[in-house]
Amino acid sequence: MITVAVEDIDANPFNDREMVDLEQLADSIRETGLLSPVTLIRRSTFAEAHPEAAEGLTKDYVLGPGEHRWRASMLAEQKTIRGILRDDLAPKIRGVLLLENVYRTDPSAMEKARQINDAMEKDGLSIREAARILKMGPTSVHKLTELLKLPADAAEAVHRGTLVPTHARRLLTLDDPQSVSDAFQLMEQRGLKVEEAIRLVLAGERPVVTDDDQDDESDSDAETAADAEEADTETHEPEPAVPAQTRVEGTDERPAPDSSDESEGESQDEPEPAAVKSPPIRKSPKATATGDPHAAVRDIASADRDAACWSLLQRDEYASAEQVAGTMARALLVPFKQEAARAKAHVWLRKANRLGFDVSNADAYHQAVLSSRDPELIARVTFATALAASEIRAADRRRRTWDQHDAAHVQLLIQSTGYVPETDWEVAELKRHNVSVPEKQPTEG
Repeated sequence: MITVAVEDIDANPFNDREMVDLEQLADSIRETGLLSPVTLIRRSTFAEAHPEAAEGLTKDYVLGPGEHRWRASMLAEQKTIRGILRDDLAPKIRGVLLLENVYRTDPSAMEKARQINDAMEKDGLSIREAARILKMGPTSVHKLTELLKLPADAAEAVHRGTLVPTHARRLLTLDDPQSVSDAFQLMEQRGLKVEEAIRLVLAGERPVVTDDDQDDESDSDAETAADAEEADTETHEPEPAVPAQTRVEGTDERPAPDSSDESEGESQDEPEPAAVKSPPIRKSPKATATGDPHAAVRDIASADRDAACWSLLQRDEYASAEQVAGTMARALLVPFKQEAARAKAHVWLRKANRLGFDVSNADAYHQAVLSSRDPELIARVTFATALAASEIRAADRRRRTWDQHDAAHVQLLIQSTGYVPETDWEVAELKRHNVSVPEKQPTEG
């Protein structure tokens, strides 16, 4: 704990929280003093991590969380303020501030998801790091960010509160954005329950397209279009999970609903519109697959590996010749989906600021790279695509266990990025293939 002059502190340029009720807090500080210290970072340390943002900063310290208390203290004419020096937060302070402000204004579930995802992307926070800051479970954070895979119409309904997140995630068990949108539209048009809409879409039924729908589609703004494109890119990964409420082949039984959603305060018993009776539906093969009991932890591990992959691509020397050869061999000799791998590699390279060309379409981007005759860029993009193929395969929950190729992929991340597997399932699979696993990092709190 340190005590510094309030005039020796600069506001953090990454903190865009609106300062409200300062007078009320200033009155409280005058009466009882400041109960909670602010967080401080030395300006020199902040400038090392964020040189462009540090331009114009002149004071000895930069605020972390606590700008509201600092401004109220100045309003209360306090000369000094207590603070905790946390230079270690400098590299990830943008993400920390974003997450600190997630619940300040009671945002919708979609707004929470976007804010959390922005924080994780800007500073490379893992799901576990975000969960520790938010004081939430990693599974709850993962479920929120899954909402970003929704197509624009369903995402807007979640934002307005007309589609609850629990039902939205059930829609995401369909394997492409158009099917999700079709199921959502069937719910809207016929007042169907979510599981009934999913079964209809799996059977090949589609919603009625009205003139209003066509007008809405043509009039959608650029931001909504961009969100939909991003969701479409992310959902190309081959992770088709089973719809939670589809019937089991040859019976009238249905799997029990996932009770793990209670962590977000959502009720599985929320009332739904009365279902419209429909004729018997021919089964889709997708509806007869079995669920994975390890699905939640595997998704969390996949998200952590995803962050490790794109952080690896940020480096000038991203892999040794032997590691590149092994990754390429796995991509070429083990079957994978090229389209999904190209899309994921494109997303990673954009996050790593290593695209080389500002091309938004993944296929067009790869064609541009191939035509560039830039050997370094071609090599990096080729490696990124092969790495994406390995990660897609490792993340595919239709495969109940890993083989030596999946283990070798994760071993590369451990050796090259310091990736630490933290789920028991992932650790067990790696040990089964004799991969040395680093110790789990201790959980704060």
